[in-house]
Amino acid sequence: NNIRTGVGDFDLAPYSEVTDNWTPYTTFDNSVIMLPGTGYSVRRNSAGSITFVGNRLNTDTIPVQIKCSAETNGWNCIGNPYTTAIDATLFLDNENKANLDENYQFVYLWDQSLAGGTGDYFPVSSGNIAPCQGFFVNAKRGGGIISFTPEMRIPSDANFKSGETHWPSVQLIAESSQLSNETTIVFNNRMTSGLDPGFDAGKLKGNSEIALFSRLLVDNGIDFAIQALPELSDEVSRIPIGIDLPSGGEISFRVVTTRLPMDIKISIEDIESGITTSLGSNDSRYSAILPPDTYGIGRFYLQLQKTTTQNINNHPDPQNLKIYSLNNMLYIEGLAPINTHLQLFSADGKQWLDRLASNTKINTIDISAMPVGIYLLRIYDSSWISTQKIFITNNR
Repeated sequence: NNIRTGVGDFDLAPYSEVTDNWTPYTTFDNSVIMLPGTGYSVRRNSAGSITFVGNRLNTDTIPVQIKCSAETNGWNCIGNPYTTAIDATLFLDNENKANLDENYQFVYLWDQSLAGGTGDYFPVSSGNIAPCQGFFVNAKRGGGIISFTPEMRIPSDANFKSGETHWPSVQLIAESSQLSNETTIVFNNRMTSGLDPGFDAGKLKGNSEIALFSRLLVDNGIDFAIQALPELSDEVSRIPIGIDLPSGGEISFRVVTTRLPMDIKISIEDIESGITTSLGSNDSRYSAILPPDTYGIGRFYLQLQKTTTQNINNHPDPQNLKIYSLNNMLYIEGLAPINTHLQLFSADGKQWLDRLASNTKINTIDISAMPVGIYLLRIYDSSWISTQKIFITNNR
């Protein structure tokens, strides 16, 4: 297997829940049997496959003990013992979930492409877990037994396949130099502002250089990779955002949204600078300088709010707005002259425009590259919003 060696040992080790580290490394004279269902860290001298040889396949139920020796530990590395993929949902939906900490009722997989290519763990609760794939789970206090059962197996050689969520979501991404990390907020009216076990996923910080996370609106002291909330109202939801960046330096925030209604306003609030910046489009960013040894929450908040159309003094009446197209240009007349934003979305949710209106009587938008179809034009400022349906035809 071309495994890398050190002084008297191989770079092959199980995970110790007690020390929260990979140990002990396998010595040259080691004769301990590798137990099915146990996860290992292994490093080769070069990229390539790992080969397992034996005289029988695992086809029965495989029990694995998981431990939690202290409140801050509980991480156990286990692995799919079968030569077929297993279903992550079935793994989590049987008695196994009852033995996991309620803040971490997920499977945590390593992905080398995360954190700007330096690697990190990500939580999943559905999809396929590949044959012999190792992963982390977090045990409840006192530990318990995790069982791999034949019923979890999928009759294929599937690699990991993530389950798709159909819930609206906001993914906040932090980037610093070549590093990046993300945390996700999802929305469903079955969720609460507190802990929703199996839907809120605590963060497993697998990268020592950067970590981004949120805290629950009803904070329980846990850092979360995924936070599930009820659908938004016209009141501002102010979500604490934490960042670990021990090296310090410039950090830049942006968002990626999925199936998010167009009447949701997204902003990042920086307590230290006193600046709140809209992140309403995929091109919007906010940057700040962080000191060395930056850890935890307290400086940044993600603001989310459902906006409604209001008529306020000194704002245009939507009935008096004139919107028309001519020669591949969209014309908008009747806007307030200061700090009015224009956003244009196609019916599939793609954002085509996000900019301030110019201080002129007529604002124009180039629509020559936009396909024929129905669009929504959103016009807003800090206290007013109007959404207009636009039809772009071949006759422009």
